[in-house]
Amino acid sequence: MWVRVRLTKNSMIRKVVVYNRRDCCRERIIGASVLIKSGVKLITDCGKISTANFSYTFNCEGEGNVIEMRQEGEVGEWNIAEIRVYGIPNTEPTTAPKPVDGGWSRYGDWS
Repeated sequence: MWVRVRLTKNSMIRKVVVYNRRDCCRERIIGASVLIKSGVKLITDCGKISTANFSYTFNCEGEGNVIEMRQEGEVGEWNIAEIRVYGIPNTEPTTAPKPVDGGWSRYGDWS
């Protein structure tokens, strides 16, 4: 199972924050990995979610345009509330990480 956020520009990603649903089912996300990719090429494995919390912060760096959450094994359900990506778009000279403009992919649609 996976979900991808495709950014509108290639960016130097500095941090990814995943917000879990607060009202139920937080444990469903356990085992999910967060990855930085450039297209389909893996750039950085940010880590794996191992506890049922409300939010997860991954301080990882990599230059790419895709954030992917992936979980091996049986297909199930996640209850993700939000994914925030912080970094620097390659076209803007700035030093402070800020949210980069992103977009959503339909589940399973990677064209």
